[in-house]
Amino acid sequence: MDIVYVGFFVSQSDIYSLFSPRLSKLIVAPHVTTKYRPKKDEIHPELFGERVTITITGYGIDGENEGVAVTICPTSPELMEAYSKIPRPHITLSISENGKAVNTAGLN
Repeated sequence: MDIVYVGFFVSQSDIYSLFSPRLSKLIVAPHVTTKYRPKKDEIHPELFGERVTITITGYGIDGENEGVAVTICPTSPELMEAYSKIPRPHITLSISENGKAVNTAGLN
């Protein structure tokens, strides 16, 4: 199985109960990415399903991307290490037809 990314995932219903996405493409699996295209030794399936507390600290939209800035309270040292390596923790809510989710990190 080829894993494209790993991260802290939130349910669509939870995040979209707080925000009504305003751009055309909704994110099917909203998340905070910890690693894009991870190597085999960067994947830790034993941590899959661990719960964390996510706090929304900001909101941004620029016509291409819409998302929220977040902080995360990990429940283990391993999750804290993964979280500490994220330069700008965020969750993409929606993107335009030409938007790329990775660009949500640059929103003010």
